[in-house]
Amino acid sequence: MQEAVIHARAVGMYGEPSDLLRIESEMADQLRPALADVREALKLNSTTSTPAVRSIETELEQRYAVREKELRIRDLERENRVKGLALKAAQAEAAQRVGEQRRAALISWTSKLVAVGLLLVAALLFLLLRAQRRHAAELRLQALRDPLTGIDNRCAFLQHAGALLNDRPDQRRPKHMLMLIDFDHFKPINDSAGHQVGDRVLGIVADYLSNSMGKQAHVARIGGEEFAVLCPYRGAEAGMRLAEALRAGVAALPLPAGAPMANIMVSIGVALFDGRHCHDLSSWMRAADTALYSAKAHGRDRVVASTLVS
Repeated sequence: MQEAVIHARAVGMYGEPSDLLRIESEMADQLRPALADVREALKLNSTTSTPAVRSIETELEQRYAVREKELRIRDLERENRVKGLALKAAQAEAAQRVGEQRRAALISWTSKLVAVGLLLVAALLFLLLRAQRRHAAELRLQALRDPLTGIDNRCAFLQHAGALLNDRPDQRRPKHMLMLIDFDHFKPINDSAGHQVGDRVLGIVADYLSNSMGKQAHVARIGGEEFAVLCPYRGAEAGMRLAEALRAGVAALPLPAGAPMANIMVSIGVALFDGRHCHDLSSWMRAADTALYSAKAHGRDRVVASTLVS
């Protein structure tokens, strides 16, 4: 190839090596017919030539034969070089395709890894959000639960009572009733038997009230030894009977070992939500509380209705 380029430059030809090879091949192709014509002319003149002329002709034929061989060799070399260039181009193209395939595979794997990573992040965020919601729900539940007895506390009671009173009452049904229950002589239990026994007594009473009322009423601990029972649509007569049954049931509960008394006594104040004297939650609780203190003042261990308190 270098020889072809040098030869082309010597005759004033410039261009790419492949173009120079192509031009040289075309020139060689044009030279072959001329050599054939000269050979034919020499054959025609052989009958009239002299020995000296034949010697010259022989020498020329040899030179032409050598030159033709050189041209054929150059053609073969040129073809080999062209094939070599084509092979290198094919190899380069194949290498480029392999590189593109590798890049495409790398992009595909990267996309899959990113997608998997995003799915993992989304799953972790979902689990974290669910755990946070569960924790928030537990915190809300703890905020509405009495830690000692496990029943609702004062805050939960106020929410239930407020929701009940916000609903439009059904005039055809009995009115709502509220009971406030307070222990009689509870301080001696803590003083003589200790607070652990007192806490067990509170737990026993709370379990009894919750199991007795079930879903028909809402039971909550709203103070130290004070419980509230919210009874929707109970009515006055049924409410008083229920209060008496609860008082008697608490008195029949077995006491834990070490308690300084034979049974538990409670006083209960009952108030009916009549819409006049008890027209909101505050007046309703105040009426029940007044009835409770009246029960305390009249000897304890009894049930008093707010309508009996002047």
